[in-house]
Amino acid sequence: MQAKKSVVSLSSLLTLFGFFLASCGGGSDAGAGNLAADCIATVPSPYALWSEFLDSGEVLEQVPVLRSHSVSLYQNVRSERIGDPATEAFLRRAACSGLEVRAWLTLPEGDGYWPNERNAGLFAEKALELARWIRSSDLPVEWIVVDMELDLRSAERLQELLAEGDLAGAVRLFADNYDPDLFQAARDEFATLVDELHLMGFRVMLVTFPMVLDDREDGDSDIQDLMNIPVDGIP
Repeated sequence: MQAKKSVVSLSSLLTLFGFFLASCGGGSDAGAGNLAADCIATVPSPYALWSEFLDSGEVLEQVPVLRSHSVSLYQNVRSERIGDPATEAFLRRAACSGLEVRAWLTLPEGDGYWPNERNAGLFAEKALELARWIRSSDLPVEWIVVDMELDLRSAERLQELLAEGDLAGAVRLFADNYDPDLFQAARDEFATLVDELHLMGFRVMLVTFPMVLDDREDGDSDIQDLMNIPVDGIP
């Protein structure tokens, strides 16, 4: 992620680990015929530019370089910009220039910015709004990216505690997140969202923290619950 403005990503502390909620074949083919006919066919790449704070003009200037190196574009689409004509024109131009473009949805800072246990309902609402806009606008975008992390306020507080060397405070922050019932409700919300996006013909990509894999080793969801990131068990 690019470093700019006041939003501070936990990726500066922890390496993001990408894996798929729905990989090839995860979604149906519904909507596949909606892609603009004049757009250049692209092949998904294992490499991508995560464009979080770059100006659209800056991104478009780099299209030839990205295309020459077979690099995809994972473009941050703020929920406030869904339906925005300028955003639509930018996504279309990038995709029709030969880039594979994936829509990476984030929320307002006051709503947590990244999707997680605390804003699952709002994120699901906005993700479906984004999906309907993509389809109704005939945008050549087939992937919705979910960057699941702690909510922004907790992430910033965690960074403060670690900077102060207050490890006990950091542990308390995570411990306060533990709520199995809320965790399960959020997991159900995200699972329903993924099912609905699949029915619309979309594929869904998830990016989160690598330590959640430890939950699979001991057969529980404790780490995910402590971090408010319900990812395991979602189709």
